[in-house]
Amino acid sequence: MRKVLKIVLFVVGVIVLCGVVFSCMALGSCVSVPEGSKPDRLCVYPGATTEDVMDSLSQKGTLDYGFVVRTVFTMVGSRYGGFRAGSYELTNGISPLRLALNVARGYQTPVRVSFNNIRTKEQLCARLASSLLLDSADVAKVLASDSLQKAYGLDSTTMLCIFLPDTYEFYWTVTPVALLDKFHKAYTDFWTPARTQKARRAGLTPPQAMTLASIVEEESNLREEQPRIAGLYLNRLHKGMKLQADPTVKFATGDFTLRRILLEHINATRNNPYNTYTHTGLPPGPIRIPSKSTIEAVLQYEQHDYLFMCAKGAGLPGHNFTVTYGEHQKNAASYQQGLDRRGIRK
Repeated sequence: MRKVLKIVLFVVGVIVLCGVVFSCMALGSCVSVPEGSKPDRLCVYPGATTEDVMDSLSQKGTLDYGFVVRTVFTMVGSRYGGFRAGSYELTNGISPLRLALNVARGYQTPVRVSFNNIRTKEQLCARLASSLLLDSADVAKVLASDSLQKAYGLDSTTMLCIFLPDTYEFYWTVTPVALLDKFHKAYTDFWTPARTQKARRAGLTPPQAMTLASIVEEESNLREEQPRIAGLYLNRLHKGMKLQADPTVKFATGDFTLRRILLEHINATRNNPYNTYTHTGLPPGPIRIPSKSTIEAVLQYEQHDYLFMCAKGAGLPGHNFTVTYGEHQKNAASYQQGLDRRGIRK
C-alpha cells in the first residue's frame, strides 16, 4: 500500500512539476530579439487558424519553446473562438500567453507609415498598400469617391492634397475610408487660419498653394531658392502670364525620366490641362505631393520682380533669375548648349 502511495505521490509530483515548468514557460519569454535589432511583427490575416499563426511565427526565427507556444495558442484560440486579424509586435521578452491573448483580443501594435517623393495616385496607393492590409485598388476607389471628395471640399484633381509627407501610425487592418479620414485630419490641422490667410494674401486657396508648391519642388530641391521660385511664378500668375513650367509638361507626358523638355513634348500634350505652356494659370492639381517645407516656402514667398529662370547647368546647382526675356534667352541658350555637349537629347 505504501509502495502504491509513493508511486501516486511521485506521479502527482511529476505532473505538478510539469505544470509549474509549463506555466513558467507560458508566462516567460518566448521571443528573443538580437540587441540593436527592431522587433519583428506577426501579421495575422483574416480567418487565420492556429496552424496559420504558428506557421507565421515559425518563419520569424526568433521564437523559443515552440511546443509551449503552440499549446498556449491552441488553448487561447479555443477560448476566444479564433484570432483577430492584425499586426502584432514581437517585443523582446513577451510571453506566449500575452502574445496569444493579444492576437485573440485584437490588441494590435500600430504600423508606422512614411512616404515622400510621390508623383501619382498610383504610386501613392501602392505605397500605402505595401505597409497595410489594403489593396491598392480599394484605396484608389475610395480616393475617386465623389461623396468623400465633397465631404473634404476637394475634387478628383486635388484629392492628393490631403496627403502630407510625414510618418503616420495606423492599425494594419485600417479601412480605406478611415485611412483617408486620418490623412484629411492631418491636412486640416496643417492648414491653420494663419497659413490659410498667408495663402489668401498670395491669391491662393490651400489646394492651389500646394499645387504651386508641387511645381516649385519639381523645379528645385534647394530650400534657399524655393521661396524665390514661388515668388517668380506668383508674379507670372498675377500678370496673367503662362507659367511655362517644364515639370508640368513632364507630368502631362507621364514620362518622369525626361531631362529635357522639347517642343515636341509641349505639342504632344497641348490639350492636357497640366501643360502650363499652353494653358494659363495653375494646373488643376498638384503634380507631386509636396513636402511641408516647400508649402511653407510658397507661403513665405520672396517678393521680387523676376519673371524668368533657367537652370545654371555645368553641374552647378540652382537657377539664374532674370526680369527680362532678353536676359533669359541668353541664359537659356547657354544651358541648352551645355545639354548638347553632354549628349542629353531628351
